Amino acid sequence: MVKLAVLICGEFRTFDLGYKTFGIFDKLEPEYYFSTWNQSSEVYEDKGINYVKNITEDTIKEFLPNSTISILNQQFYEDRKLSNTHKMFLHWKNAMNLVLESGKEYTHIFITRPDIWLHRVDNQEHFNFIENNTDRSEEHTSELQSHSFISYAVFCLKKK
Repeated sequence: MVKLAVLICGEFRTFDLGYKTFGIFDKLEPEYYFSTWNQSSEVYEDKGINYVKNITEDTIKEFLPNSTISILNQQFYEDRKLSNTHKMFLHWKNAMNLVLESGKEYTHIFITRPDIWLHRVDNQEHFNFIENNTDRSEEHTSELQSHSFISYAVFCLKKK
């Protein structure tokens, strides 16, 4: 049986639009873990757009009511002048800690950003490996990544 955890890591940004594409997981009944900042901003100087939105658990639960959420204080990490890469690793680690703290076991973990829209592949052919719980070849992994440029990683976990 497939047990999927979806880890959404990073700044909230346009998640309020992109979350609709998470329907590709519906049949798998995933559990969502969300690590984000307490503020989200969009700045496009050439278009005169500059907004900051405060993010709360309610902001996220509006879209994913049963998600497990951790909201980090963005200013605390900005003051430490971390690179964007370090900030992303911080969110990955934070989300993985949420999974560990839950005490639940998963066969698959999917990691993505909140501001990325998932690309629905016809008939979910590239996600069948999850439903069928089959091994992926390196070729299949590359093909999956080229079609679903949206994720950082898909981990298939197996007990030894």
